[in-house]
Amino acid sequence: MTPNTDGLFLDFESASKCDLKLHGLARYLADETTRPYCFTFALPGMRSADLWEFGQPIPRHILDHIVAGKPFRAHNAGFDYHIWNGPLQRYVQGLPRLDPRQVQCSAARARYNGLPGSLARAADALGLPIRKDAEGAEAMKQIMHNPEWTPATHPELFARTYKYALLDTDVMIALWGATQPMPEQEQRYWQLDLEINTRGLGVDIEAAQGMQEMFDLAHELIDFELSVATSGKLLAASEVQKIKAFAADLGQEMDDSGRETIKTLLSRDTLPAALRDVLALRLDASRAPKKQGAILRAHVDGRMCHSTVYHGALSGRSTAMGCGDAQLLNVARPRPGHKAAQCESYLEAAKRRDFDFLCRPEVGPPLAALADAQRALFCATKPGHVLVCADLSGIEARLTPWCADDEDVLVEFEQGIDGYVTEAMSIFKLDREQVTSDHRQIGKVVRLSLGFGGGDGALDNMAQNYGVKLEDDLRRQIVWGYREGHPKMSTWWSTLE
Repeated sequence: MTPNTDGLFLDFESASKCDLKLHGLARYLADETTRPYCFTFALPGMRSADLWEFGQPIPRHILDHIVAGKPFRAHNAGFDYHIWNGPLQRYVQGLPRLDPRQVQCSAARARYNGLPGSLARAADALGLPIRKDAEGAEAMKQIMHNPEWTPATHPELFARTYKYALLDTDVMIALWGATQPMPEQEQRYWQLDLEINTRGLGVDIEAAQGMQEMFDLAHELIDFELSVATSGKLLAASEVQKIKAFAADLGQEMDDSGRETIKTLLSRDTLPAALRDVLALRLDASRAPKKQGAILRAHVDGRMCHSTVYHGALSGRSTAMGCGDAQLLNVARPRPGHKAAQCESYLEAAKRRDFDFLCRPEVGPPLAALADAQRALFCATKPGHVLVCADLSGIEARLTPWCADDEDVLVEFEQGIDGYVTEAMSIFKLDREQVTSDHRQIGKVVRLSLGFGGGDGALDNMAQNYGVKLEDDLRRQIVWGYREGHPKMSTWWSTLE
């Protein structure tokens, strides 16, 4: 392997009773059981990685490197940065702290180069001569939830994990050498992302707790009504397979239990009354909010931290990561007609545990009202601070025609023409006044999913995310129709490739 010529490459392995995926990085770092049991590293001039084990002195060359402000590199470096500045400091006294300005991330660099952020997938995509150790990863996963284990109690597992970790760092170095550097501005963006993730976003814990209690009560009532309606055949609205079997017994096939499928079935006049009651309850249950659960699982001191990934999308924008295993960058809009002030009143009702208010006809059903109130959970919690909500309107729909120099689409934006309606007109051969909201939603999905060169799979995935059902033949027809109707886009993709 070619020797490392600059920078310190380092990769921690840690264990904790706290589930990192479920509770998020902030809770993981704060948990007293979290313990880094080793790290692998390569300093400039080293041909392969070396190992530090918990309890050993940290090599002086590493400490000197960090004190000098020289580059510190890791894969998903935010994790290693915080482990060094957090849990490791509890066990090793007198350590220098890492400065965010010296931290560089090989996962961010891979994504900037159009590669997957996963070390294994990026190495596979590049065809690197060394790859991650899949079998060793299984040994590491056995240790990760058992911080009390040591090399003395489980020698074979630790030996296998050390071998895995050493190879991981060598693969990281190979990936670094096979990719183009991030421009200085992009590196600053990544560091800003690290800073924002560390600071986090304020949340109303009292309101989240109240919302969760109202959520639980609403589900209990729905399940009770379901049991009564089916004479005990169905006991919970979450039992999807049993609901499908119940529908099949009544001669109705359900491909899935999604909201759009249920709405379609409920629109049928011939639907058996018993099934209509069941599906209406299932639809009510599907409106359930989720953000309050993530907040209660993951917040630390009333803040949600580490919720975004730099350059997570191919377009370069940030995406959400597992902060309490929930998507925090996209909070569902309230139902049409439910204004911000009304939604805040729903949250106040949850805080005072006023279930009757949430059941009012102009407010409920309760779960829908709670879902409407989710945005108000995020707030400025520090005295004298204000939370500013800002968004770039249709940013991806605007970016692609600008890059492709597609004048026809750019003129639409300049003249205030709804491009999603225009796309629907092209797909369904309709006049503008004939386009319905459902048609427009399809036009939106098409422009957003196909603008960056996506095909049938990209269209299908985004359609499902938006609750839009497209038959296979129509989907293929849309893809080819879009490419024929937007030749500037196709030319742009070819230029990029």
